[in-house]
Amino acid sequence: MTFVISTEIGPAPLREDGTKFPFAFITDTETVYADSLTSIVARFIPGYEDLPDSYDGDVQSFILRVEEAAKVANQLQAMIVTAAIDAGELDVRNADEDTLTALYGIRGGAFAPFTGEWEHSIPLVLTSSDYEPYTKTPVPTGEVVLIDPTDERLFLSSLEDAGLGELFMDATAA
Repeated sequence: MTFVISTEIGPAPLREDGTKFPFAFITDTETVYADSLTSIVARFIPGYEDLPDSYDGDVQSFILRVEEAAKVANQLQAMIVTAAIDAGELDVRNADEDTLTALYGIRGGAFAPFTGEWEHSIPLVLTSSDYEPYTKTPVPTGEVVLIDPTDERLFLSSLEDAGLGELFMDATAA
């Protein structure tokens, strides 16, 4: 595993050879510096970097990213709903069944993916793997946040788009 975690504000750590790490992912609590996107993803998915460099390893890594995307979507949706309730933007006693199902449905389980236009101001967090091109279900429109497990870059970029961190890449590394 080739990454360094820093919880300090200051100069970025260097690799053993004295050069800069080509990748970094900054969250509210830490910065992960790494030699590869794989290493950054491995910080969030235990065992990820140990998968074989083969077709089977690629399939396993995709499955792990899909599972992690569902976990992230569930956690982020719960935080958004809680904040909306606390702010008085959502009253679950008066919300319709379709809205509650979309907001509280468990991603990665027996969740029937939301379809159509999401017309609420409260963001709906979903996983892109529940929609085209992985399924026949069109991607919904509106205030929708998609966590995308397609590949490592899209996964980390979708976490960034969701406000969960910032991905930095040396221009020569990608």
